[in-house]
Amino acid sequence: MKRFINKFLLISFSMLISFLFIGKAFASYQGYTTGNVNFRSGPSTSKKVYMEIPKGTNVEVTSLETTSGGGCGAGWLNINYSGKNGYVCASYIYIDGNDIYLRPWITPKRAIVGGAKFIGSSYIHAGQYTSYLKKFNVTGKNLYTHQYMGNLRAPWSEAKISFNAYNNAGILENAYVFAIPVYNNMNDSYPLPGTDFNDSALDVVEDVEFEALLDAQGFPESYKRRLRYIHKQHPTWVFEAINTNLNFADVIENEYDLCVIDTTNTIYLNPTDYSTEKGWHTPNRETTAYYLDPRNFIFNQERILQFEKLFYNDVYTEASVQAVLNNTFMSGASVLDNQSYASIFVEAGRTSNVNPVYLASLSKQEVGTKVGRATSGAEFTYEGKTYSGLYNFYNIGAYASASSPVLAGLVWGSAGIEYINNTPVPVSTDDQGNTTVVTPVVIPVVVVTIKKGDPNNDGKINSGDLLSIRQHLLGTKVLNGDNLTAADVNGDGKVNSGDLLRLRQHLLGTNIIN
Repeated sequence: MKRFINKFLLISFSMLISFLFIGKAFASYQGYTTGNVNFRSGPSTSKKVYMEIPKGTNVEVTSLETTSGGGCGAGWLNINYSGKNGYVCASYIYIDGNDIYLRPWITPKRAIVGGAKFIGSSYIHAGQYTSYLKKFNVTGKNLYTHQYMGNLRAPWSEAKISFNAYNNAGILENAYVFAIPVYNNMNDSYPLPGTDFNDSALDVVEDVEFEALLDAQGFPESYKRRLRYIHKQHPTWVFEAINTNLNFADVIENEYDLCVIDTTNTIYLNPTDYSTEKGWHTPNRETTAYYLDPRNFIFNQERILQFEKLFYNDVYTEASVQAVLNNTFMSGASVLDNQSYASIFVEAGRTSNVNPVYLASLSKQEVGTKVGRATSGAEFTYEGKTYSGLYNFYNIGAYASASSPVLAGLVWGSAGIEYINNTPVPVSTDDQGNTTVVTPVVIPVVVVTIKKGDPNNDGKINSGDLLSIRQHLLGTKVLNGDNLTAADVNGDGKVNSGDLLRLRQHLLGTNIIN
C-alpha cells in the first residue's frame, strides 16, 4: 500500500565521491538542501530559527551522525552555514557521496538496507516503534500525522506474516514486548461491520503476579480480561500500556479519513466519501474503530504482533527471516549483490536497529511475492524523465497523491540519478557498494506557483490537498503564507469547512476549480 510521507524534491545533484575511511574521518561533508528548511540553534523544532535556508543551497555538514527526536523523524544534522553552526532536519539534506539512506538504490541490498535506515530513524526510533503506531500515530505532539502507511489493515496483515515466521522458526515463545495503546471512554466492543462480536477472554484471575503487573501498567479491566487469556497461552510475553489519554471517539473521528481500505467489501466503505485511487476507498467509522481498538487483537496470537516493539534483537535469526521469504522472489539470493535476501534483511535490521523479520514482512506486504515494478530494476518513464536500474523494497516515497505512487517511490530512491534524453548517467559501484557517478548532473531549480486548491504545493489538486486542509482545521499541521492562501478554495478570505466542501466538489467533478 502507498505511503503518506513527505515528498522530497531533489533539486541538485553533483558528482558522488566514494570515500575510503582509513585511520581518521573526514572533517566535514558537502551537502545540499532538497527543500526550504529552517536552520536552528539546536536539534529540535523548539529551538531558535536562525534563518530559512533556500532549496538547492550548499551547506557544510560536520558529521554524518544524526541527533534523534525534536520534531524531525529522520534526525538532525549539524551544519555550518552563513558563519553559524546549527542544526537542520536531515530529511531536507542530501549529502554528496554519503546519503544517509544509501541512495541511489541501484541494487536490492542498497534499497533494503537504506530503506531500513529510513524506517528506523524516521519512525521506529522517533517514537512510532510498533506496526500499529506507524499506522496510527496516537502518541506525542504530532497526533494523526507522519503516518507511514495508508492501508487501515496494514498492521493487522503484517502481524500475521510475522507470526507465521516466528512459529515456523520455533521462536514464538521468546520474551517479546508488546506496547499497547489504552484509550479513554471506550464502548464495551467495536465489532467489524456485518459480524457478531466474539473474542477470547479470561475473567478469573489465575496468575496474581501477572495481574499486579497489569495493574501497575494501568490496563483497564476490558484489556486485562483479554491479556489474561493470551498470557495463559504465552506466559513469556510482556505487555506494556501506552496511556494515550485520548478519547476513543476523537481518535476514530481523526483517523477514519486518513485511512484507506480495499474495495472488495462495500460494507466497510464510507458511502458519502471518495475513492482515493483505483481499488481503494475511505473506510467508514465503524470499520476504522474495529481496527483501531487494540482489544480486538491482543487476545489473538496471530494478530497481537502488530503491537510488538520493533527494535533489533539477536533472536531474529536468518532462518526466521527466511521463513517470511519462502515462496517469494526473495527466497534465494540477490544476483546483483551476490548475497541471500534473508542475510540482507538481517544486516539491514542490525545496522538500523530494527527487527529484520518485521522488515521482511513489511517488504513482502509492500512489493508482493513476485517481481514487480518496484523490484525489477526495469526502465520506466515518470513525469517526462526516464530512469532505469532502481529498486524500492518498502515503497518509501510512494506518496498517494502521485500520478504513479510506485514510480514516485523509485524516483525518491534515485537521489537524482536519471536518464537525460535517454542517455544514462554513468554509474560505477565498488565491492563495498560505494557508488560513483562519473558525470556530474545539475537539475535546474523549478519555481512552483501556488495554485488555488493546492495547499500542499505538489502541482496537483487531489486527496492530498483535502488532507492538508483537514490537518489545518484540526490544528495538527497549520498552513501559512501562500499555502494558506491556496487553501481558501472558495475565495471568502477564510479557511474552513466550506473550502473542504468546494475541494470535494472539484474532485467529484461537480464544480471544477478554475
